[in-house]
Amino acid sequence: MLSKSRNIFLAFVFSVVALSACQPQGGNQNEQIEKVVVQASWLPNAEFSFVCSAIVEGYYEEEGLDVELRAGGPAISFARSSTILAQEEEVYISIESVLTEFIEGRAKPNLDEQLRVKAIGAFWQDNPLGFLVREDGASSLEDLFTKTRPSGTPWTIGATPDAVLIEAITDYYGISYDDLDMVTTSYDATPFLLGEVDALWSFWTTQAYEAELAGIPYRFLSLSEIPGLAQPAMIVLTREDILQEKQDVLVRWFRASLQGATFTLNNPEAAARYILDERCGGPDFDYTQELWMIEKSLPLFEYNNSLDCMGYIDPATVMSWTETYLDIAGNPNIPSIETLIDFSILEEIYGPDLQSKCR
Repeated sequence: MLSKSRNIFLAFVFSVVALSACQPQGGNQNEQIEKVVVQASWLPNAEFSFVCSAIVEGYYEEEGLDVELRAGGPAISFARSSTILAQEEEVYISIESVLTEFIEGRAKPNLDEQLRVKAIGAFWQDNPLGFLVREDGASSLEDLFTKTRPSGTPWTIGATPDAVLIEAITDYYGISYDDLDMVTTSYDATPFLLGEVDALWSFWTTQAYEAELAGIPYRFLSLSEIPGLAQPAMIVLTREDILQEKQDVLVRWFRASLQGATFTLNNPEAAARYILDERCGGPDFDYTQELWMIEKSLPLFEYNNSLDCMGYIDPATVMSWTETYLDIAGNPNIPSIETLIDFSILEEIYGPDLQSKCR
């Protein structure tokens, strides 16, 4: 009788031990979760679908990460996410639309003034920055800048005051910036829609959608038409101290983000719905517009027409753009590629032969 009771007790103990081994361990489990704040350079729309998909699908959680995507946008100039990353300790990662602020920050002559951040990858291999023109207007950047309307007058170009790269275009075509018919515009497509400008300095991911809604046939003239002005987008940046102290966290974040990008590629409709999640853009975003952007942007994830190196950032492209931009700005302090890019995270994911494989 005693033996039987003892056996029942032992069976109960073993079952409790086995059950407890399968359960989260309360505080210990929570301590293993790493909070990662990601600063977006713009509103968290479909451009950031690879992050949103990874959040909603739970890929970050599977890697032991609690990821918060913080919005940039009109209230925070898109050029400031690098600065926020450099200045705010809780921000581990920023995602930039363009290289401008990052390069300016690394090219400061005084070391103590530099943004101590580096690029560790890029999810879009081309940049959606250029000029929106009507379908019956200029057919190329060369036409826009070196030719005229059929009437003989220059094309009217609308651009924001920070569009310094237009000077690079005039230098390339050997014309004077002063000879252009320039109009100062804001970040929306209204001047283009109203016919006030023939070409609008813009991102096709946003302003082009407004043209489609208005039923205006258009084409997009990419800056990548000009050597030296091609640049990646959705550029992943982190601080040097994070690279040294939290490399494993960065590897896990990047690995889960690649899963998020793969989900977006395979499930654009679901990825567009995820933008409306409170943890991403939120319910005020328009599903139709986000799906439009995702479907248009899918080829941008490819490097050399392949997804084998998704997330790679090409050093030759970055250096070419850096030299071109700093030459326009009159800044001789060109950073080295080692100062700008750290490949250790991607090499941890893809292997040490990453650069030879992806170039």
